[in-house]
Amino acid sequence: MLGTLLSWALSPTLHGKRKPLNKLDNSGYKFRGRSYGVASTVGLVPDPSLKGAISSGSLQTFGYKEPGYHSSVTCIYNNTSDLSLEQIGYFETPDGIYHPTVFWANGALPTGTWDGYPTWAVLHNGTVTAIAAVANSSHYMYGFAVGYWSEDLNHIQCEVKFSPMLFSIEVDAKSQIITAEAVGIINDTTSTMDHVSLDESVIQTAFYGPSYLAQTLTTMYVNTLAKAFKVNINNISMRNNHTNATTDDYLIGVAEGLEVLLDHVLGSTGAAQIKLAGDPQLVPANIVIQVMQIGEAKYTYSIFAISVAIFMLIIADALRTQFWKMSPLFNSLDLKSAILGVASTTGDFELIAKHWDGDAANRKMGMLRVMLLKEQPVLLLTGLTRYGRKSNINSSRDSAVPLLNIGSRVSNNTL
Repeated sequence: MLGTLLSWALSPTLHGKRKPLNKLDNSGYKFRGRSYGVASTVGLVPDPSLKGAISSGSLQTFGYKEPGYHSSVTCIYNNTSDLSLEQIGYFETPDGIYHPTVFWANGALPTGTWDGYPTWAVLHNGTVTAIAAVANSSHYMYGFAVGYWSEDLNHIQCEVKFSPMLFSIEVDAKSQIITAEAVGIINDTTSTMDHVSLDESVIQTAFYGPSYLAQTLTTMYVNTLAKAFKVNINNISMRNNHTNATTDDYLIGVAEGLEVLLDHVLGSTGAAQIKLAGDPQLVPANIVIQVMQIGEAKYTYSIFAISVAIFMLIIADALRTQFWKMSPLFNSLDLKSAILGVASTTGDFELIAKHWDGDAANRKMGMLRVMLLKEQPVLLLTGLTRYGRKSNINSSRDSAVPLLNIGSRVSNNTL
């Protein structure tokens, strides 16, 4: 995990952009660029108010502000470095094979004396890598003391500056990408911002983290930390199109690797505050949730305009007919009403049938005389009897009104 973390720090870039870095909490989220030790809660503690949007997949992005520390590392070679590895003993093994050897790493940095710590290797100091960490009231410094397998890291000394910053966190929930960007300097480290305190002890924990890692990562075969730094240095050399790593490649590789380690320790401290101490704080956030839009805007507006026009026509007709009080009482299911409705607009019956008011219960039109043709199964209206008088306007087939096709039986009846 550590090797992957550091290898990312100086991995070759594509068009000036690094590959996303996995967030080290199995949440599936990744950082685009440095994490700066912020956004620890993303994917770790879901907001209850977003539970529905997350489960439905409609949550697109969200963003918020978070205070933190921007760590900046610069490194130099100090050939007069006062750091050393002293062999203080070893343990006998059968036939002297692979006997563990104990070393004491100690010395001094420009910021003060380093009491050091014990570390070990097998047979010799080849796999040993010690990182001294000494701070005074205003400066934080690292120094390297390494065995001969990684002696090109010897005498490198680095200074760290921690600047209180306000960070803008933008989270793409779909691609699970987090982007952290410094947006302002916080001048007073004792002040609070969005109810989150910036504490000097957070800096101390982060600063000593790389030194503790170096103490615990030495094995009989390899020192993971030294190997990761050397991989990063090679990546820097490739990025700069150098056949062999230059001095600047070494210094930049170590500096950027330390920055990523510091970001990781700061982020782990924040995650521990949430998961172990159970001490979360709420902050305002901007949230974008996906909603459904049916059709394109131009079609939506067109349909809306047509609907409004139809609605206005309906209102106009309602006003004209006094909300349809003046409308005919036409019943399309009544056979006589259907026949008169057709007759009122057809042939010789128009003058007579037009006086009908459309009421199915109105019998003023009298009886209708119809004919059903055998040759053509069509029902014909041939005349009507009104007020007891028979109206033979024209009963021939040529002038009769065809009403409907109903069968092939011949009949001559009245309704």
